[in-house]
Amino acid sequence: MKNIKTKLITFSASAALLAMSLPAQAAFSWTFDSSPTNTGTPSGTAITATASAWTTATTSTNSRLQSAQLRQYSGLGVQSQSNDSGSPQHAIDANGQKESVLFSFTQSIALTKISMSWLSGDADFSLLRYVGGSAPILGSQSYAGLLTNGWELVSRANYSGGYNTGGYSLNSNGSGSTANVNLNELSSSHWLVAAANTAHGWASGYTENDYFKLNKLYGKAGTPPPPPPTGVPSPSTLPLLAISLLGLGFASRRRKQA
Repeated sequence: MKNIKTKLITFSASAALLAMSLPAQAAFSWTFDSSPTNTGTPSGTAITATASAWTTATTSTNSRLQSAQLRQYSGLGVQSQSNDSGSPQHAIDANGQKESVLFSFTQSIALTKISMSWLSGDADFSLLRYVGGSAPILGSQSYAGLLTNGWELVSRANYSGGYNTGGYSLNSNGSGSTANVNLNELSSSHWLVAAANTAHGWASGYTENDYFKLNKLYGKAGTPPPPPPTGVPSPSTLPLLAISLLGLGFASRRRKQA
């Protein structure tokens, strides 16, 4: 019986130490100033973000997606057709073909902010995260098809002189050219920033004059501790439980000696 009590106390103390050592989320950022691939180093661990450009094959949101040319000049833009080289269509836009940028990370992160270095007219966009099992394949899907093939709409950010929570804006607020997104801090290794289009719930009046370039992403790495199940002590109570069990074991031993 003594051995059983000793093992129980040892396990409880170990559980308490484990709960206290759970990693916190580390905040960091990537700046796309010279290359579509950048590295951040949160908590001493390098996390690489790679950007790729995508566009619809035609002007319809029901058209399948295809790869496009990623441009870097004062931020990331997309060139999906020959006349996209001039201003303002050298940016990410939905005028004609519907453009987006896919960010793939070497580790699951919670994307929290998106900054624009340049915009013209407007900068409404949708933010989607990939929750499917294997790596995402965009080339065989339309924007609407993504939502039934492993992708989830996280935010729609409406720009009107600054990002706000009115109109078609979901989970976004802030000012200037930086949008706070994903307030619930959902995580994924793949994030898609798409110029506003009707496939993601935008009314047509919001989908024609968006031209913007991305230059900085903010995110958090590390997994926050999940909430404890009902009836199970929370991590903050585990150290107290361990101390209580140690006290009970000591008192039991004193009674046996007496």
